[in-house]
Amino acid sequence: MVPQTSIQAQESSSKQQPAESKREPLSLIRPHVDILLYMHPAAIEDVHELDLIQELERNLVNTWGDSLDWRFEFLKEVLWPQVPEMRIPLNAPGRPETMGATMIDLQVGYASGRWEISSRRWLALTNEWTTGVNRTVRSGELLPMHLALAIVEAYAAVVQIETVDVDTVDGLLMAGEYNVNDASLPLLKTGDYLEVLLLYYDRDGQLVTRQKLSWTYLQVRQRDRGRVICEIHSAFRNPISRTRRRVEVMAYRVSPQIEETSLHLSRRGSYVRDFQLGRVYLTNWHVTAAAEEDGAEKPVRLQVADRNGDLTLNTAVLTEELGSPFLKLEVMSEDVVVARVPYLLGTQRELTLTVPDDSARVAASIRFEQLKTELLRVTAKRATLIAALKQLIDDPREIDPEQFFSQIEELPSREQFLTQSNLIRVSNETELLELGNRVAANQVRKMAEASEALINRFLDEEPLTELKLALNYGDPPTVQPTPEDPQPAAKPRKGVVIPQFNK
Repeated sequence: MVPQTSIQAQESSSKQQPAESKREPLSLIRPHVDILLYMHPAAIEDVHELDLIQELERNLVNTWGDSLDWRFEFLKEVLWPQVPEMRIPLNAPGRPETMGATMIDLQVGYASGRWEISSRRWLALTNEWTTGVNRTVRSGELLPMHLALAIVEAYAAVVQIETVDVDTVDGLLMAGEYNVNDASLPLLKTGDYLEVLLLYYDRDGQLVTRQKLSWTYLQVRQRDRGRVICEIHSAFRNPISRTRRRVEVMAYRVSPQIEETSLHLSRRGSYVRDFQLGRVYLTNWHVTAAAEEDGAEKPVRLQVADRNGDLTLNTAVLTEELGSPFLKLEVMSEDVVVARVPYLLGTQRELTLTVPDDSARVAASIRFEQLKTELLRVTAKRATLIAALKQLIDDPREIDPEQFFSQIEELPSREQFLTQSNLIRVSNETELLELGNRVAANQVRKMAEASEALINRFLDEEPLTELKLALNYGDPPTVQPTPEDPQPAAKPRKGVVIPQFNK
């Protein structure tokens, strides 16, 4: 039931603001929040217990109002209990009130005149416990305020996504519309980031499984009371499907709270292995293409993984250096970007990024470069001989041009280079397609096309044909075998070498 004072306040507000009365009221969804405060007996000696509880509850009322159905409990215990593995079974009915339920545990210790505050949170939506930031308070008068701040930061505002557009989503914030002022304003504000979670239900409406959308974030662009419009930031083109059946899309707020993140790079091929010495470029995700075109220098940080594929992301250092905790991670393989993903610093202690294995593309690139080097050597030798033949046209001398034509014929021909290029392309492209890496396979195909274009350009036979006509040089006549004579065996040309390269 809605309090009568809240209804009267809403009616009086609607008389003062006629435009507000045209809005359709949103459904009243008040998630349950249980707050448990564990205080060491030594931490209560220098503070008044009743004043602490009253001041803490007053701060929560001023912050949340009636938007949440929260319950506070004070426990005089030394340590909080061990974290249970599961609170809600998968076959429990997935009502919005159930999915938004939250438990926040606070533990206060006292040592050397300082209060140490630790926090953890359990969210029914994810069915996981997360650890908050530790706080140190030196004044007993400020202890209630810091406790309230730890509770507010630990609460994850849950949003139920209703409609999905190309790059935006429209959702409903799980909070009631009570009192004249919007009491849910501190729960979610413009610029906050949310992670996406998919809930799958069976025909009976029971929750079957949960699935997090990796490398996908929602950023609050606009909020009108409980209605929230968010912008999609993802490494994928269409991360959230528009047509869903027995699938509910939910999102919850995340914020940077962890000092360092351990990032592990790995390659996914025939088997997953560590990406040793992998290079990662870190930039601000919100840097626009227009700023890049203007030539403005954007801050970039390069980090290299160790031989185990691990590297560390420091939240404070990178946020100050790059101007935002929301970063773009670009994993490089030579000069090619094999992964480009967003990441909000300080949201996970350990993170694994698996990139496609493009070792075959790298091997093809090396072999094509070797082929181009051999092509350059043959082209230079061939150009020297052609220049000598052109001098015979301008200054005829008693020199037989056959020796020059013979040397040209002994060089690797265009067909031999084209055959070798085709072998490189087929072997490496087939391997990449078997791994499902179509992007790298297309890159190999483009390298082969560029190589074949160079071969056709520098080993063109037309200049030789023109020189033969100008010098009245013809190929030696071939002796046709008589029907009685057997067919002579073809002899290979002397000095012809087909270039072969190892992988």
